[in-house]
Amino acid sequence: MLGLLAAAGLLLARLVPDLLLAVVHCPLREMTGWPCPTCGGTRAAILLASGRPAAAFAANPLVTVAAAAGALAFLAALVASVVPTARRRVLLSPRERKAALVGAALCVIGSWAGLLVVALRGR
Repeated sequence: MLGLLAAAGLLLARLVPDLLLAVVHCPLREMTGWPCPTCGGTRAAILLASGRPAAAFAANPLVTVAAAAGALAFLAALVASVVPTARRRVLLSPRERKAALVGAALCVIGSWAGLLVVALRGR
């Protein structure tokens, strides 16, 4: 389901980028001047959808990686629906699940720290 959502988001970014840029605004940045962890995410999705992954990564690394992973998950689910033997199920132990959550949290914090550094340089 998340893969489908990511694919739909990338499709919207490809088809109506100007509308997305006009509609989507970050309330945290507007109120404080500081970026949130997903600031630049709309630009990143638009750049990724237009085939510019390096520019997308520069706009927001977290959103770029998440959107690409979601699109790949969607493709994997699509293949699995056509070829049932291609289905894979990932089972994580409680320890692995905790490690994955900690890793995801560190990725969010690291990406946000990078956005904050860029924002501070611009001041």
